[in-house]
Amino acid sequence: MNTKQFPLFRSHQDQAHIMWSRFLKPGMTAIDATCGNGHDSLYLAKSILNHGNGKLYCLDIQSTAIESTKNRVKTHVSKESFHNIEFYNQSFETFPSDSKNCDFIVYNLGYLPGGDKTITTDAETTLKSIDIALNWIKEGGLISVSCYVGHSEGKRETNLLLEFLSHVCPKSYSVCSYDLVNRKNAPILVLIQKAI
Repeated sequence: MNTKQFPLFRSHQDQAHIMWSRFLKPGMTAIDATCGNGHDSLYLAKSILNHGNGKLYCLDIQSTAIESTKNRVKTHVSKESFHNIEFYNQSFETFPSDSKNCDFIVYNLGYLPGGDKTITTDAETTLKSIDIALNWIKEGGLISVSCYVGHSEGKRETNLLLEFLSHVCPKSYSVCSYDLVNRKNAPILVLIQKAI
């Protein structure tokens, strides 16, 4: 089958990686607040962990997601880099205390792909976590949020998140969203950068 190609971006994830690649550097500290199957964690590990420098915190409420992330990352990074990753089987309502003033936080909202679709992030918990994250990142830090509007809770969560972020002080934070407007229920990427 011959499918059309899009050289610049095909999905919200392509756009996320374009922005992440411009921002992430070896030696940074990052939190994957919803590590899921480990794809974002692996991307971050390859981007920020280098010769014992950098730190990555991987969180997920589901133990199967933590194990999946560990297995994915462990087979693709050095032992030295793997030692700079910490895994937490917990909600993103709180972050590990020693991760404060981190450079980057990523959220991939919704449910675990291939997992139990009844276990999903919810608007109230997400808003609480984002509110904490705004103060948790250092000046110049970045928050990346992938929102999924294809299910009812995801649509509600996204609408409430965008409403909340529309009131964030523009002198302190720059907030944008990327939406594939010609694809029904396509995920939305939200980026938040803290001023220097």
